[in-house]
Amino acid sequence: MKLIQLLKRELAFEANRWVDKGLVSKEQAQTILKLYGTVLPTGEERSIGYSILLSLAALFMGLAVVEILAANWDEIPRVLRIILLIALTVGTNGIGIRSMLRKKENLGRVWLFVGAIFYGISIMLIAESYQLGEHFSDGVYWWALGVLPLALWTRSVLIMFLTFVLALSWLLIDSSNGFFPASFPFFITAFFWFSLKQRQSILIFLSGVMGTFFWLELLLAWGLGKGVQFEHGPEQVVFLGGLFLIAHEIGRFLEEVSTQHWLRSYGLAMRLWEIRVGLIGLLILSFEEPWKMLIDAHWTAGPFMRFWVVLICVVLGLIVYFADRHWAFSEDAGGVLKRHVSTLGFSGFFVLSTFLVLTSPVDNTPVLLQCITNLFLVFAGIWLIVRAVHDTLTHYYYLGIGILILTAFFRYFDLIGDYLGASVLFLVCAAILFGAARYWRHHIVTTASGESG
Repeated sequence: MKLIQLLKRELAFEANRWVDKGLVSKEQAQTILKLYGTVLPTGEERSIGYSILLSLAALFMGLAVVEILAANWDEIPRVLRIILLIALTVGTNGIGIRSMLRKKENLGRVWLFVGAIFYGISIMLIAESYQLGEHFSDGVYWWALGVLPLALWTRSVLIMFLTFVLALSWLLIDSSNGFFPASFPFFITAFFWFSLKQRQSILIFLSGVMGTFFWLELLLAWGLGKGVQFEHGPEQVVFLGGLFLIAHEIGRFLEEVSTQHWLRSYGLAMRLWEIRVGLIGLLILSFEEPWKMLIDAHWTAGPFMRFWVVLICVVLGLIVYFADRHWAFSEDAGGVLKRHVSTLGFSGFFVLSTFLVLTSPVDNTPVLLQCITNLFLVFAGIWLIVRAVHDTLTHYYYLGIGILILTAFFRYFDLIGDYLGASVLFLVCAAILFGAARYWRHHIVTTASGESG
Protein backbone atom coordinates (compact mmCIF):
# COMPACT_ATOMS: atom_id res chain seq x y z
CA MET A 1 0.00 0.00 0.00
CA LYS A 2 1.30 3.47 -0.95
CA LEU A 3 0.54 6.30 1.42
CA ILE A 4 0.76 10.03 0.88
CA GLN A 5 2.84 12.03 3.38
CA LEU A 6 -0.08 13.12 5.56
CA LEU A 7 -1.28 9.53 6.02
CA LYS A 8 2.26 8.38 6.80
CA ARG A 9 2.40 10.89 9.64
CA GLU A 10 -0.95 9.68 10.96
CA LEU A 11 0.20 6.06 10.73
CA ALA A 12 3.35 6.92 12.70
CA PHE A 13 1.31 8.44 15.54
CA GLU A 14 -1.06 5.46 15.54
CA ALA A 15 1.90 3.08 15.75
CA ASN A 16 3.20 5.10 18.70
CA ARG A 17 -0.13 4.54 20.46
CA TRP A 18 0.13 0.81 19.76
CA VAL A 19 3.49 0.80 21.51
CA ASP A 20 2.10 2.73 24.48
CA LYS A 21 -0.74 0.22 24.82
CA GLY A 22 1.63 -2.73 24.63
CA LEU A 23 0.07 -4.13 21.47
CA VAL A 24 3.44 -4.23 19.68
CA SER A 25 7.01 -3.62 20.74
CA LYS A 26 8.91 -0.52 19.69
CA GLU A 27 11.10 -2.59 17.38
CA GLN A 28 8.04 -4.17 15.72
CA ALA A 29 6.46 -0.76 15.22
CA GLN A 30 9.66 0.56 13.64
CA THR A 31 9.79 -2.43 11.31
CA ILE A 32 6.17 -1.88 10.22
CA LEU A 33 6.69 1.84 9.64
CA LYS A 34 9.88 1.19 7.67
CA LEU A 35 7.74 -0.47 5.00
CA TYR A 36 6.01 2.88 4.42
CA GLY A 37 9.09 5.10 4.61
CA THR A 38 8.45 6.64 8.03
CA VAL A 39 9.48 6.23 11.68
CA LEU A 40 8.00 6.63 15.14
CA PRO A 41 7.42 10.25 16.19
CA THR A 42 10.44 11.80 17.90
CA GLY A 43 8.68 14.91 19.20
CA GLU A 44 9.89 17.15 16.38
CA GLU A 45 6.73 16.42 14.37
CA ARG A 46 4.56 18.03 17.02
CA SER A 47 6.72 21.16 16.91
CA ILE A 48 5.88 21.70 13.24
CA GLY A 49 2.37 22.92 14.01
CA TYR A 50 3.73 25.04 16.85
CA SER A 51 6.31 26.60 14.54
CA ILE A 52 3.68 27.37 11.89
CA LEU A 53 1.38 29.03 14.43
CA LEU A 54 4.31 30.97 15.86
CA SER A 55 5.34 32.09 12.37
CA LEU A 56 1.83 33.27 11.57
CA ALA A 57 1.58 35.09 14.91
CA ALA A 58 4.88 36.85 14.26
CA LEU A 59 3.79 37.67 10.71
CA PHE A 60 0.57 39.31 11.85
CA MET A 61 2.47 41.18 14.54
CA GLY A 62 4.83 42.50 11.86
CA LEU A 63 1.93 43.46 9.60
CA ALA A 64 0.36 45.34 12.50
CA VAL A 65 3.57 47.36 12.87
CA VAL A 66 3.58 48.07 9.14
CA GLU A 67 -0.05 49.24 9.27
CA ILE A 68 0.79 51.64 12.09
CA LEU A 69 3.66 53.04 10.03
CA ALA A 70 1.47 53.27 6.92
CA ALA A 71 -1.23 55.18 8.79
CA ASN A 72 1.28 57.84 9.80
CA TRP A 73 3.60 57.54 6.79
CA ASP A 74 3.12 61.07 5.44
CA GLU A 75 3.72 62.64 8.86
CA ILE A 76 7.00 60.77 9.43
CA PRO A 77 10.11 62.52 8.02
CA ARG A 78 11.70 60.67 5.12
CA VAL A 79 14.98 60.00 6.93
CA LEU A 80 13.15 58.63 9.96
CA ARG A 81 11.11 56.34 7.70
CA ILE A 82 14.29 54.80 6.29
CA ILE A 83 15.78 54.40 9.76
CA LEU A 84 12.64 52.65 11.06
CA LEU A 85 12.49 50.28 8.10
CA ILE A 86 16.16 49.38 8.33
CA ALA A 87 15.86 48.94 12.10
CA LEU A 88 12.92 46.56 11.72
CA THR A 89 14.69 44.53 9.02
CA VAL A 90 18.06 44.35 10.77
CA GLY A 91 16.50 43.77 14.19
CA THR A 92 14.27 40.84 13.24
CA ASN A 93 16.96 39.20 11.12
CA GLY A 94 19.54 39.79 13.84
CA ILE A 95 17.37 38.05 16.42
CA GLY A 96 16.82 35.19 14.00
CA ILE A 97 20.53 34.74 13.26
CA ARG A 98 21.35 34.89 16.96
CA SER A 99 18.75 32.23 17.75
CA MET A 100 20.10 29.99 14.97
CA LEU A 101 23.64 30.30 16.29
CA ARG A 102 22.39 29.37 19.78
CA LYS A 103 20.83 26.18 18.32
CA LYS A 104 17.29 27.50 18.79
CA GLU A 105 16.54 26.71 15.17
CA ASN A 106 12.72 26.77 15.22
CA LEU A 107 12.65 30.17 16.90
CA GLY A 108 15.37 31.42 14.58
CA ARG A 109 13.46 30.36 11.48
CA VAL A 110 10.37 32.19 12.72
CA TRP A 111 12.26 35.46 13.26
CA LEU A 112 14.08 35.15 9.94
CA PHE A 113 10.75 34.56 8.17
CA VAL A 114 9.42 37.78 9.69
CA GLY A 115 12.70 39.47 8.80
CA ALA A 116 12.26 38.33 5.19
CA ILE A 117 8.82 39.97 5.12
CA PHE A 118 10.24 43.22 6.52
CA TYR A 119 13.11 43.04 4.01
CA GLY A 120 10.67 43.03 1.10
CA ILE A 121 8.48 45.74 2.58
CA SER A 122 11.57 47.90 3.12
CA ILE A 123 12.62 47.49 -0.51
CA MET A 124 9.21 48.58 -1.75
CA LEU A 125 8.73 51.52 0.62
CA ILE A 126 12.25 52.88 0.24
CA ALA A 127 11.95 52.68 -3.54
CA GLU A 128 8.62 54.48 -3.33
CA SER A 129 9.99 57.18 -1.03
CA TYR A 130 12.88 58.00 -3.36
CA GLN A 131 11.06 57.07 -6.59
CA LEU A 132 13.71 54.52 -7.50
CA GLY A 133 13.20 52.27 -10.51
CA GLU A 134 10.43 52.18 -13.08
CA HIS A 135 9.51 48.49 -12.84
CA PHE A 136 7.69 47.12 -9.82
CA SER A 137 8.93 43.60 -10.63
CA ASP A 138 12.54 44.62 -9.91
CA GLY A 139 11.69 44.98 -6.23
CA VAL A 140 10.05 41.56 -6.16
CA TYR A 141 13.12 40.05 -7.86
CA TRP A 142 15.58 41.47 -5.33
CA TRP A 143 13.24 40.42 -2.55
CA ALA A 144 13.29 36.81 -3.76
CA LEU A 145 17.03 36.88 -4.39
CA GLY A 146 17.73 38.26 -0.91
CA VAL A 147 15.53 35.71 0.86
CA LEU A 148 16.96 32.69 -1.00
CA PRO A 149 20.29 32.50 0.93
CA LEU A 150 18.38 32.55 4.22
CA ALA A 151 16.21 29.65 3.06
CA LEU A 152 19.26 27.60 2.08
CA TRP A 153 21.11 28.42 5.29
CA THR A 154 18.23 27.74 7.67
CA ARG A 155 16.77 24.82 5.66
CA SER A 156 13.37 26.37 6.31
CA VAL A 157 10.53 25.08 4.15
CA LEU A 158 8.47 28.17 4.99
CA ILE A 159 11.16 30.64 3.87
CA MET A 160 11.91 28.60 0.74
CA PHE A 161 8.21 28.53 -0.16
CA LEU A 162 8.13 32.32 0.31
CA THR A 163 11.04 32.47 -2.16
CA PHE A 164 9.03 30.38 -4.64
CA VAL A 165 5.97 32.64 -4.36
CA LEU A 166 8.13 35.74 -4.86
CA ALA A 167 10.12 34.27 -7.76
CA LEU A 168 6.95 33.08 -9.52
CA SER A 169 5.33 36.49 -8.99
CA TRP A 170 8.37 38.16 -10.55
CA LEU A 171 8.23 35.73 -13.48
CA LEU A 172 4.57 36.44 -14.20
CA ILE A 173 4.85 40.22 -13.76
CA ASP A 174 7.98 40.51 -15.90
CA SER A 175 6.63 38.34 -18.71
CA SER A 176 3.27 40.14 -18.75
CA ASN A 177 5.19 43.40 -19.28
CA GLY A 178 7.15 41.91 -22.19
CA PHE A 179 10.44 41.28 -20.37
CA PHE A 180 12.31 37.97 -20.51
CA PRO A 181 12.94 36.51 -16.97
CA ALA A 182 16.28 34.94 -17.89
CA SER A 183 17.47 34.11 -14.36
CA PHE A 184 14.41 32.13 -13.27
CA PRO A 185 16.18 28.75 -13.84
CA PHE A 186 18.52 29.79 -11.02
CA PHE A 187 15.54 29.70 -8.63
CA ILE A 188 14.32 26.38 -10.07
CA THR A 189 17.76 24.87 -9.42
CA ALA A 190 17.62 26.13 -5.83
CA PHE A 191 14.19 24.54 -5.26
CA PHE A 192 15.34 21.14 -6.49
CA TRP A 193 18.65 21.40 -4.62
CA PHE A 194 16.78 22.20 -1.40
CA SER A 195 14.32 19.30 -1.72
CA LEU A 196 16.89 16.74 -2.93
CA LYS A 197 19.99 17.65 -0.92
CA GLN A 198 19.04 19.76 2.08
CA ARG A 199 15.61 18.86 3.43
CA GLN A 200 12.89 16.49 2.33
CA SER A 201 9.85 18.53 1.32
CA ILE A 202 7.17 17.48 -1.16
CA LEU A 203 5.92 21.09 -1.20
CA ILE A 204 9.26 22.51 -2.39
CA PHE A 205 9.81 19.63 -4.84
CA LEU A 206 6.42 20.25 -6.44
CA SER A 207 7.20 23.98 -6.45
CA GLY A 208 10.28 23.19 -8.53
CA VAL A 209 8.21 21.11 -10.93
CA MET A 210 5.59 23.83 -11.22
CA GLY A 211 8.25 26.48 -11.77
CA THR A 212 9.79 24.35 -14.54
CA PHE A 213 6.41 24.12 -16.27
CA PHE A 214 5.96 27.91 -16.17
CA TRP A 215 9.49 28.52 -17.46
CA LEU A 216 9.16 26.12 -20.39
CA GLU A 217 5.76 27.54 -21.32
CA LEU A 218 7.25 31.04 -21.34
CA LEU A 219 10.14 29.84 -23.49
CA LEU A 220 7.61 28.57 -26.02
CA ALA A 221 5.67 31.86 -25.88
CA TRP A 222 8.91 33.74 -26.45
CA GLY A 223 9.73 31.49 -29.41
CA LEU A 224 6.27 32.00 -30.90
CA GLY A 225 6.89 35.74 -30.73
CA LYS A 226 10.10 35.25 -32.72
CA GLY A 227 12.20 36.05 -29.65
CA VAL A 228 11.01 39.66 -29.54
CA GLN A 229 7.97 39.49 -27.26
CA PHE A 230 5.77 36.88 -25.64
CA GLU A 231 3.00 35.56 -27.87
CA HIS A 232 0.54 33.10 -26.37
CA GLY A 233 -1.10 30.63 -28.74
CA PRO A 234 -2.90 27.28 -28.95
CA GLU A 235 0.48 25.54 -29.24
CA GLN A 236 0.93 26.01 -25.50
CA VAL A 237 -2.01 23.71 -24.76
CA VAL A 238 -0.40 20.85 -26.70
CA PHE A 239 2.99 21.68 -25.22
CA LEU A 240 1.59 21.59 -21.68
CA GLY A 241 -0.13 18.26 -22.34
CA GLY A 242 3.20 16.76 -23.39
CA LEU A 243 4.90 18.11 -20.25
CA PHE A 244 2.23 16.52 -18.09
CA LEU A 245 2.79 13.14 -19.77
CA ILE A 246 6.54 13.32 -19.20
CA ALA A 247 6.10 14.40 -15.56
CA HIS A 248 3.65 11.54 -15.00
CA GLU A 249 6.16 8.97 -16.28
CA ILE A 250 9.07 10.50 -14.38
CA GLY A 251 6.99 10.27 -11.20
CA ARG A 252 6.26 6.62 -11.89
CA PHE A 253 9.93 6.01 -12.66
CA LEU A 254 10.89 7.45 -9.26
CA GLU A 255 8.31 5.25 -7.57
CA GLU A 256 9.48 2.04 -9.22
CA VAL A 257 13.24 2.48 -9.53
CA SER A 258 14.32 4.51 -6.50
CA THR A 259 15.41 2.73 -3.34
CA GLN A 260 14.89 5.87 -1.23
CA HIS A 261 11.50 6.23 0.46
CA TRP A 262 11.54 10.02 0.14
CA LEU A 263 12.22 9.84 -3.60
CA ARG A 264 9.34 7.41 -3.99
CA SER A 265 7.17 9.85 -2.05
CA TYR A 266 8.20 12.60 -4.45
CA GLY A 267 7.32 10.37 -7.40
CA LEU A 268 3.93 9.44 -5.95
CA ALA A 269 3.08 13.07 -5.12
CA MET A 270 4.13 14.33 -8.56
CA ARG A 271 2.22 11.60 -10.38
CA LEU A 272 -0.88 12.07 -8.23
CA TRP A 273 -0.99 15.82 -8.80
CA GLU A 274 -0.28 15.44 -12.51
CA ILE A 275 -3.26 13.08 -12.76
CA ARG A 276 -5.51 15.42 -10.76
CA VAL A 277 -4.65 18.54 -12.73
CA GLY A 278 -4.71 16.61 -16.03
CA LEU A 279 -8.19 15.26 -15.32
CA ILE A 280 -9.41 18.76 -14.49
CA GLY A 281 -8.10 19.85 -17.88
CA LEU A 282 -9.93 16.95 -19.54
CA LEU A 283 -13.15 17.94 -17.77
CA ILE A 284 -12.79 21.40 -19.32
CA LEU A 285 -12.21 19.79 -22.72
CA SER A 286 -15.29 17.59 -22.27
CA PHE A 287 -17.30 20.49 -23.71
CA GLU A 288 -17.47 21.29 -27.42
CA GLU A 289 -16.49 24.96 -27.25
CA PRO A 290 -12.84 24.51 -26.13
CA TRP A 291 -12.22 22.14 -29.05
CA LYS A 292 -13.81 24.67 -31.45
CA MET A 293 -11.50 27.37 -30.14
CA LEU A 294 -8.42 25.16 -30.60
CA ILE A 295 -9.37 24.12 -34.14
CA ASP A 296 -10.25 27.67 -35.25
CA ALA A 297 -7.15 29.20 -33.63
CA HIS A 298 -4.23 30.45 -35.69
CA TRP A 299 -1.47 27.83 -35.42
CA THR A 300 1.91 29.40 -36.16
CA ALA A 301 4.03 26.39 -35.21
CA GLY A 302 2.17 23.40 -36.64
CA PRO A 303 5.34 21.55 -37.78
CA PHE A 304 6.92 22.02 -34.35
CA MET A 305 3.80 20.60 -32.70
CA ARG A 306 4.03 17.48 -34.87
CA PHE A 307 7.69 17.13 -33.92
CA TRP A 308 6.74 17.68 -30.26
CA VAL A 309 4.21 14.84 -30.36
CA VAL A 310 6.79 12.47 -31.86
CA LEU A 311 9.37 13.59 -29.28
CA ILE A 312 6.95 12.96 -26.41
CA CYS A 313 6.31 9.41 -27.66
CA VAL A 314 10.06 8.75 -27.90
CA VAL A 315 10.75 10.12 -24.41
CA LEU A 316 7.88 8.11 -22.88
CA GLY A 317 9.15 4.98 -24.61
CA LEU A 318 12.67 5.51 -23.24
CA ILE A 319 11.43 6.06 -19.68
CA VAL A 320 9.29 2.91 -19.82
CA TYR A 321 12.17 0.92 -21.34
CA PHE A 322 14.69 1.91 -18.67
CA ALA A 323 12.17 1.34 -15.87
CA ASP A 324 11.40 -2.17 -17.12
CA ARG A 325 15.08 -2.87 -17.76
CA HIS A 326 15.96 -1.84 -14.18
CA TRP A 327 13.51 -4.36 -12.73
CA ALA A 328 14.21 -6.94 -15.46
CA PHE A 329 10.52 -7.60 -16.06
CA SER A 330 9.91 -10.82 -17.98
CA GLU A 331 6.26 -10.49 -18.89
CA ASP A 332 4.43 -11.54 -22.02
CA ALA A 333 2.81 -9.00 -24.32
CA GLY A 334 -0.43 -9.05 -22.33
CA GLY A 335 1.42 -8.39 -19.08
CA VAL A 336 3.31 -5.47 -20.59
CA LEU A 337 0.09 -3.90 -21.90
CA LYS A 338 -1.57 -4.31 -18.52
CA ARG A 339 1.40 -2.78 -16.75
CA HIS A 340 1.54 0.27 -19.02
CA VAL A 341 -2.16 0.76 -19.70
CA SER A 342 -2.14 4.27 -18.22
CA THR A 343 0.84 5.35 -20.34
CA LEU A 344 -0.71 3.91 -23.50
CA GLY A 345 -4.11 5.42 -22.73
CA PHE A 346 -2.99 8.96 -21.90
CA SER A 347 -0.39 9.14 -24.68
CA GLY A 348 -2.85 7.64 -27.17
CA PHE A 349 -5.46 10.27 -26.32
CA PHE A 350 -2.79 12.99 -26.57
CA VAL A 351 -1.61 11.87 -30.03
CA LEU A 352 -5.13 11.31 -31.42
CA SER A 353 -6.57 14.61 -30.17
CA THR A 354 -3.55 16.59 -31.39
CA PHE A 355 -3.80 14.97 -34.82
CA LEU A 356 -7.52 15.74 -35.12
CA VAL A 357 -7.05 19.35 -33.99
CA LEU A 358 -4.22 20.02 -36.43
CA THR A 359 -5.87 18.30 -39.41
CA SER A 360 -9.60 18.75 -38.63
CA PRO A 361 -10.60 16.09 -41.22
CA VAL A 362 -14.39 16.59 -40.93
CA ASP A 363 -16.78 19.44 -40.17
CA ASN A 364 -18.01 17.93 -36.90
CA THR A 365 -14.50 17.35 -35.51
CA PRO A 366 -15.22 19.36 -32.28
CA VAL A 367 -18.18 17.07 -31.50
CA LEU A 368 -16.04 14.01 -32.27
CA LEU A 369 -13.30 15.23 -29.94
CA GLN A 370 -15.87 15.98 -27.26
CA CYS A 371 -17.20 12.42 -27.47
CA ILE A 372 -13.68 10.97 -27.39
CA THR A 373 -12.83 13.10 -24.34
CA ASN A 374 -15.92 11.96 -22.42
CA LEU A 375 -15.26 8.33 -23.26
CA PHE A 376 -11.66 8.74 -22.15
CA LEU A 377 -12.81 10.29 -18.85
CA VAL A 378 -14.98 7.23 -18.23
CA PHE A 379 -11.99 5.01 -19.10
CA ALA A 380 -9.78 7.02 -16.71
CA GLY A 381 -12.32 6.68 -13.90
CA ILE A 382 -12.51 2.90 -14.36
CA TRP A 383 -8.71 2.64 -14.53
CA LEU A 384 -8.31 4.60 -11.28
CA ILE A 385 -10.82 2.39 -9.49
CA VAL A 386 -9.14 -0.81 -10.71
CA ARG A 387 -5.72 0.51 -9.68
CA ALA A 388 -7.11 1.47 -6.28
CA VAL A 389 -8.50 -2.01 -5.70
CA HIS A 390 -5.36 -3.86 -6.78
CA ASP A 391 -2.81 -1.58 -5.08
CA THR A 392 -4.98 -0.39 -2.15
CA LEU A 393 -4.72 3.25 -3.19
CA THR A 394 -7.67 4.94 -1.51
CA HIS A 395 -6.99 8.35 -3.09
CA TYR A 396 -7.14 6.73 -6.55
CA TYR A 397 -10.47 5.09 -5.70
CA TYR A 398 -12.22 8.31 -4.70
CA LEU A 399 -10.60 10.21 -7.55
CA GLY A 400 -11.98 7.66 -10.02
CA ILE A 401 -15.44 7.84 -8.48
CA GLY A 402 -15.31 11.65 -8.51
CA ILE A 403 -14.33 11.79 -12.20
CA LEU A 404 -17.21 9.51 -13.19
CA ILE A 405 -19.71 11.55 -11.18
CA LEU A 406 -18.44 14.89 -12.53
CA THR A 407 -18.50 13.60 -16.11
CA ALA A 408 -22.13 12.57 -15.72
CA PHE A 409 -22.98 15.82 -13.94
CA PHE A 410 -21.44 17.97 -16.69
CA ARG A 411 -23.26 16.02 -19.38
CA TYR A 412 -26.53 16.73 -17.55
CA PHE A 413 -26.04 20.44 -18.38
CA ASP A 414 -24.42 19.91 -21.76
CA LEU A 415 -26.16 17.04 -23.50
CA ILE A 416 -24.37 15.14 -26.24
CA GLY A 417 -27.09 14.23 -28.72
CA ASP A 418 -30.52 14.07 -27.16
CA TYR A 419 -32.08 13.19 -23.82
CA LEU A 420 -31.99 9.51 -24.68
CA GLY A 421 -28.23 9.72 -25.19
CA ALA A 422 -27.80 11.42 -21.81
CA SER A 423 -29.94 8.76 -20.15
CA VAL A 424 -27.79 6.03 -21.65
CA LEU A 425 -24.67 7.79 -20.38
CA PHE A 426 -26.11 8.05 -16.86
CA LEU A 427 -27.09 4.37 -16.91
CA VAL A 428 -23.58 3.42 -18.01
CA CYS A 429 -22.08 5.48 -15.16
CA ALA A 430 -24.50 3.91 -12.67
CA ALA A 431 -23.53 0.43 -13.87
CA ILE A 432 -19.85 1.28 -13.58
CA LEU A 433 -20.25 2.59 -10.03
CA PHE A 434 -22.32 -0.43 -9.02
CA GLY A 435 -19.76 -2.76 -10.55
CA ALA A 436 -16.90 -0.90 -8.83
CA ALA A 437 -18.59 -1.31 -5.45
CA ARG A 438 -19.13 -5.04 -6.02
CA TYR A 439 -15.58 -5.44 -7.29
CA TRP A 440 -14.18 -3.65 -4.24
CA ARG A 441 -16.22 -5.82 -1.89
CA HIS A 442 -15.19 -9.02 -3.68
CA HIS A 443 -11.54 -7.98 -3.56
CA ILE A 444 -11.68 -7.27 0.19
CA VAL A 445 -13.41 -10.60 0.92
CA THR A 446 -10.93 -12.51 -1.26
CA THR A 447 -7.96 -10.79 0.36
CA ALA A 448 -9.30 -11.42 3.86
CA SER A 449 -9.92 -15.10 3.04
CA GLY A 450 -6.42 -15.48 1.63
CA GLU A 451 -4.83 -13.92 4.70
CA SER A 452 -6.87 -16.05 7.10
CA GLY A 453 -6.02 -19.17 5.12
